Amino acid sequence: MRPYFPRRVLKTVKWLGDVHDMPIEAIAVRLFSEGGGRYSLTFERLLPLPGEEDFDMTVRRREERKRTDNTTRRSAVVPLLLRDGLLQHGQTLWLHKNVLLAKDRHLHDFNNPVFQVVVQASNGGTAKFAWRPDVGAEPELLSPSAVGRRVYQAVTDWDGEPFSTAVASSFTLEPNGRTLEQLALDEGVWSPANQA
Repeated sequence: MRPYFPRRVLKTVKWLGDVHDMPIEAIAVRLFSEGGGRYSLTFERLLPLPGEEDFDMTVRRREERKRTDNTTRRSAVVPLLLRDGLLQHGQTLWLHKNVLLAKDRHLHDFNNPVFQVVVQASNGGTAKFAWRPDVGAEPELLSPSAVGRRVYQAVTDWDGEPFSTAVASSFTLEPNGRTLEQLALDEGVWSPANQA
């Protein structure tokens, strides 16, 4: 059990840090035995003290960075490429081998329909990708970011948590061709200032 530090002691320590222009963080660490030689740690921040007047500068900087990142995030690539006529309804795209973990990339085969999708974007609606797990299967309409998970399930024995993949770097215009990200940058759809 951690020692108890009265609030006045923590305030005094903070005051000393402020007077000497030294930011001080106090973190209580607790070690728990889980048995079988396994241990876990918990961390509890004691300083800086919570409260408006004691707002932690590291938290403030982190929040400012998040706001900046959110305003400079690139727009979704597929709608932009469709808008500019660089992608078409009915166009076939291939999955890049980086959609698989490095240990499974030997399974990648551009000729296998599991690594191909067809863009479905008629009538200006949200773009979906038609994907088939094998030649004889009916196509499934998937969100572009969900295709990687379905591919992974089809070519490996993976049955883990759902995940999504970065669309811009996961799809190419032709086998071993440019990714959607490269196309967007080359054609000026994404400006260098907005690159992630």
